[in-house]
Amino acid sequence: MKKNEYNDIEEECKCGCNHTDEDCDCGDDCSCEEHDHCGCGDDCDCEEEFDEKNILIEFLFLEIDTCERCAKTKENLFAAIDELRRPLETAGYSFEIFGLKIDSEELATEFEFKSSPTILVNFQDIFGEVVENICDTCSKLSNSETTCRVFVYDNVEYEVPPKGMIIEGILKAVFNEQPIPENSDYVIPQNIADFITKTKNS
Repeated sequence: MKKNEYNDIEEECKCGCNHTDEDCDCGDDCSCEEHDHCGCGDDCDCEEEFDEKNILIEFLFLEIDTCERCAKTKENLFAAIDELRRPLETAGYSFEIFGLKIDSEELATEFEFKSSPTILVNFQDIFGEVVENICDTCSKLSNSETTCRVFVYDNVEYEVPPKGMIIEGILKAVFNEQPIPENSDYVIPQNIADFITKTKNS
């Protein structure tokens, strides 16, 4: 098992080589046949860079220790993955899962982070349009009014996305293949910038 670079989410090595962070000497740009990436570097645009049957899931959030929405969204995400893992892996798919706390404007810009929490599957926001309301826990943490994401599913609004909504979102992202959107003129939402600034030294 290896830990990803963001937090304590553990996942089997995606390449199947049984390496761990401690014993793998291939390096970040490894391009050996056991690995499913080309090793050409961040600017590579060759077709072999991404395995079409690799499901990349990125869970982005502002605060997970005290924000109930983010913590419960993580729980439902893993419950959804548990249900999907067996049939999708039987069909030849693999999962690569990362969790990332957005604690700087640089990270927010890199991931074009629009609202917390967000789940990206193969670079697609599975929740679509951003809808928010006041989050009591994040507002208390930042000592200012902070909004977090809410989720509309079957015409009902939830502060935590139901497991069924996450499952549908993952499947749509995997099977309704959409082109990865080109870089947009992203501007960090003021709500996120204020939260990062006010909690940076807390």
